Amino acid sequence: MNNFNYRDVYLNYLKVFECIIKSNNFLRPNNTLPSDKFHIINDYQKADTLYTMEYPLEELGEKEGSKYDIYADLMNERIDLHYGFFDTFTDTDYLNHLDFKGKFLEKFFDIVVAAEQKNSNFPEEFTDFVLNHILSYISYLTFSNTADKLLDLEIEAYTNGAMPCGWYGKYPKGKLAVYVPLAE
Repeated sequence: MNNFNYRDVYLNYLKVFECIIKSNNFLRPNNTLPSDKFHIINDYQKADTLYTMEYPLEELGEKEGSKYDIYADLMNERIDLHYGFFDTFTDTDYLNHLDFKGKFLEKFFDIVVAAEQKNSNFPEEFTDFVLNHILSYISYLTFSNTADKLLDLEIEAYTNGAMPCGWYGKYPKGKLAVYVPLAE
């Protein structure tokens, strides 16, 4: 049995991200993001395409699509079960974790939906994206002992009111593409 009480840590990070999502800064026009780290996208349909696309050249055309790495592939490498903490779980620990995670997701889903309904700049289509991001960040911050450039940049983007949606360039070179409504 693992003695580390990750549940309390999860819930504390939940409070932090709840504050970020509910803030007056989240998904609002914002020109303060450092241009050396972030590539701003202000068209939510393009942000949606970048977030979900598997074939950038087909989705955006060769000229535009060739500028981006496949974001889904970058994120799939970072699901929460990749963190070594779970290696110490017994079968019972793991089942308890899944039960906790299910209840946690329900609570967090309600928070994200409430924020989306309150913020006219928060496209409904992005609810699942935000939910998946925040769950990954909380797991990363709770369980990982190794810094991850992409996740650290994504957390910085959320802290500054933007939603990560892609990678502009060939990872690790380039910039994090972020959705910011009405950015100039």
